[in-house]
Amino acid sequence: MVDRLPILVSGFDTEQLLGMPKLPNGTGEAISHAVITMLQEWKIQDQLKAMSFDTTAANTGRKSGACGAIETRLDKNLLYLACRHHIHETVVGDVFKHCFGASSGPEIGLFRWFHDYWQRIDNVSFRVLLMMISAQKSLQNLQI
Repeated sequence: MVDRLPILVSGFDTEQLLGMPKLPNGTGEAISHAVITMLQEWKIQDQLKAMSFDTTAANTGRKSGACGAIETRLDKNLLYLACRHHIHETVVGDVFKHCFGASSGPEIGLFRWFHDYWQRIDNVSFRVLLMMISAQKSLQNLQI
């Protein structure tokens, strides 16, 4: 088993897989080295304007993250396009913690309530809750 990093570029109505180099480890240094090497092999390092990545510490770490190292090695600022799944996961996790407190274990009260209540939810003619005020009132009325 070996770790590989898929490196893709897109633009001008095209996408291209540059390569999937092996990584000696999962550090920001190894990741940035692999990306820079691929960009140089394809001779496109000067065309890079943005980068998309997941929000792991190896990519986004302030001191040794790959994103910062790539910008330093290319001597230019790039637009950061963090993976929205990971961004939403962080935001939703913080909202949940703010509303319901930190979880002290695998059994989270709101999820238990949904599990128990699920059979009573009409999944044929449901309506999406659109207004934040209504959502807030609904959450306040939950007995968890």
